[in-house]
Amino acid sequence: MQAPPEPTGETSGCADNARAMPLLDGIAKGILDRLTRLGASVLDVPTALVSVTDDDRHFVASSNGLAEPWASRREIPFTHSICRQVIAHGAAICVTDGRTDQRFSAHPAVVEEFVVAYLGVPLVGAENEVVGSVCVIDVRPRIWTADQIALLEDLAAAAMTELLLRQALREEERRSRTDTLTGLANRRAMDEAIELEIARSRRENRPLGFLLVDIDRFKTVNDTFGHTAGDLALIEVARRLRSGVRGYDLVARWGGEEFAVLMPGIPDESSLGRAGDALRRAVSLGDPIDLGPDGSTKLRVSVGGAHARPGGATTQQLADEADTALYAAKRRGRDQCVIAGQLTPADRAAEAPDSVRVAMALARASCLREGVSDIHCLQVASLSEATARQLKLDEDLILRCRLGGWLHDVGKVAMPESVLAKPGPLDEAERLMIQAHPEIGAHIVGDSPGICDAAAAIRHHHERFDGSGYPGGLAGFDIPIEARIVAAADAFSAMTSDRVYRRQMTIEDALDELRNVAGSHLDPDVVDALIAALAARDAKSATSCATAIDEASISRR
Repeated sequence: MQAPPEPTGETSGCADNARAMPLLDGIAKGILDRLTRLGASVLDVPTALVSVTDDDRHFVASSNGLAEPWASRREIPFTHSICRQVIAHGAAICVTDGRTDQRFSAHPAVVEEFVVAYLGVPLVGAENEVVGSVCVIDVRPRIWTADQIALLEDLAAAAMTELLLRQALREEERRSRTDTLTGLANRRAMDEAIELEIARSRRENRPLGFLLVDIDRFKTVNDTFGHTAGDLALIEVARRLRSGVRGYDLVARWGGEEFAVLMPGIPDESSLGRAGDALRRAVSLGDPIDLGPDGSTKLRVSVGGAHARPGGATTQQLADEADTALYAAKRRGRDQCVIAGQLTPADRAAEAPDSVRVAMALARASCLREGVSDIHCLQVASLSEATARQLKLDEDLILRCRLGGWLHDVGKVAMPESVLAKPGPLDEAERLMIQAHPEIGAHIVGDSPGICDAAAAIRHHHERFDGSGYPGGLAGFDIPIEARIVAAADAFSAMTSDRVYRRQMTIEDALDELRNVAGSHLDPDVVDALIAALAARDAKSATSCATAIDEASISRR
């Protein structure tokens, strides 16, 4: 048999193919390990290996029985490689006894590594290109039969079929998480990444930042230049956002002209705000965006962000807070960055559901009647919502808690001012009058669309966990969960606020009192959730929601 010519640069094609459809990746390893194990067993040889080569190196993608030191190094000197000739010629090579075979008798693999018998066949890819080889080696002479050659070729083909299928499925999975226009991650991929990062933030005690970036007045681009130009604009904005983040941040197309950026480990809201503003400037202050034959245009973006302490948010909370901040940036004039911690009550009210707006209006009317600020109602609503989220209640229940927080004292509109403002102890008649306010409040909202769901929280927020409360004397879990939550939030807010009959407590004293009455007055699980929600808040809200709020912006509307 004529000796095959020495391989030339054509082997570099294998390296290119290997990069396009790698035999060295995680998916391939299990398949190739099975191939070498089966090859060695079925053909009764001590060694089998799968090889990939480039211009001057021979990589071992998998091996069974390969001797040291090559088994550990996973790379064989090119001069010692017979497999490179299989790859170069794309055909099987059979060696019965390398010591007497003129083609290989002087080959280092035979002389130095004691390769005696060798059978190698190519691994062929999806487009009939050679991507590697599989070979079996014996230390004694072997006559390879046509059936054995065919068997090794069949094993190689089966392995490649499985590998190509697995890689195609992986590619399909990748595409299902990729926005086809911009090449960024899509909404699904971002949702999954947020879930993973929230879990990681709990494990590693790392904070987390999330930004939403929306192109201002993007509709005018499509209307003026056409949708093709609009697509070019989206691609360029995506490029600028991707270029403006850290290597481990994730940028995704959130939908339409809106993008999302996940920033693990960003320490605080100030840092997140600076990052968001840097992205805004990268788009808004960058060069005009080339729209092809239609010319170019300047684009501006608005950015909204939310920051979460370790384990302090869900995916929905993070997205909702960033969305509220984004639309605050839009209302404030666009082309700016707003972080959720900077939101004013006016910002939140503008984004609130109609039912919450109605509840806020009724609460203000009640507070005016009582002659007090509506800060207390705002704080109870905010703490009730935060506690409900800490307990991982569903969104309907969370809204009931929020509404109940706003409206828990609405029944006091029917109370005489002399009773409400009395600085000393109430007499029995006055006490009974005050104790009627939960039922009066429940009747007020009971027939009102949108806020009637708050009736149970209003009616029962003065019940006690041990059954000693009013109006129904309910105990334990017979008290609706929204009422138990509002009761705890109301107690904390009342203790940390000045009242006509006493001065406010310190935060520490109020928390101690919550713990003291857990199990008697209040649901212990709710108390734990409220304390956890308070701990998760930043310094602005941890001392008292009231101190961070511009009172006039609420009470004067």
